[in-house]
Amino acid sequence: PKIAEQEKVKDAETAKLKAELAKYEETLPAKQLAWEKKQAVQTEWLPLVPTLKQSPKGIDAVVQADRSILAKVTDDKGRKLGKGTYEIEVTTQLRGITGIRLEALADASLPGNGPGLAGGNFVLNEFEVEAVAANDAKQVKLVTLQKPQADFTQENFSIAQAIDRNPVPQQGWAVGRGTGVSHWAVFEVKEPIGFEGGTKLTFKLQHNFKQENHVLGRFRISVAVAKPPLALGLSDDLLAAYRVPAASRTDAQKDQLAKYYRTIDADLRAKETAVAESRRPLPIDPHLKELRENLELVSRPVPLDGRLVQLREDVKMSTEQMKNRRLTAAQDVAWALINSPAFLFNH
Repeated sequence: PKIAEQEKVKDAETAKLKAELAKYEETLPAKQLAWEKKQAVQTEWLPLVPTLKQSPKGIDAVVQADRSILAKVTDDKGRKLGKGTYEIEVTTQLRGITGIRLEALADASLPGNGPGLAGGNFVLNEFEVEAVAANDAKQVKLVTLQKPQADFTQENFSIAQAIDRNPVPQQGWAVGRGTGVSHWAVFEVKEPIGFEGGTKLTFKLQHNFKQENHVLGRFRISVAVAKPPLALGLSDDLLAAYRVPAASRTDAQKDQLAKYYRTIDADLRAKETAVAESRRPLPIDPHLKELRENLELVSRPVPLDGRLVQLREDVKMSTEQMKNRRLTAAQDVAWALINSPAFLFNH
């Protein structure tokens, strides 16, 4: 009866939280509209044409027509997942590059729709950029990234950890609870990039999380030649839907923006978490647990005494010997002769 009463209270709390969640969801369209109005300021980003030099272990990646890089994942037991580093080279004639954007793109071919391979999540431990003069390999500059911004970050996995030049496996940018949609990060460069005669840029994206599969599945790198501070803005796919007047958007475009907004609404996530937590089973009463453990203990069979087992074996052997007295006597005589020094000396 006590447990039944606790279950009743728990169910009532869950119903209350679900009602609060449903009521809050009714306000999402208005909140999304207010969010869209704040996206008026956009930075112009130029997607780079990448050459893939290296992929994480066990991953086949291919450059796509939209200049993104997509990891090819096979099905079932043949799935190729791992961890390691993406290394990308780009040659550009741009001068005065002031910002870099990294888009983590959703894709239907990826687990959980991406953008990562761990059910949609990833952990980018370090994002490094190096610039070399195209006509003079001795002119090398390790690009310092600063003022990182990201549209979404998992708790304890901030975007700042991805540029601290400290590739600790358990630190980096991640998007847990925000998977299935595209995300992006923007970085300003401390000193503008661009050599006269062209620049070769090398990007290294390190994925060394302690668990495998936490690797970007699809991503794209763009640069900006604009005066800082740079606006975070929207990813290219969201921007295309956003620029269509609300009344003229297709259902797919509406769903795309609505689905994305749900992942970044902190209050919505908090209410969804509260509902999920309220549905967890009640913890087992400590006294009931103790009683069950004691019952299991006393239900075990009593182990036989070792001395008793030996005596039973001795009795069994003696009983078998008594069935054939002549064989037993012959064995005793043979044993006596074998252990007789005189017998052994004469034979």
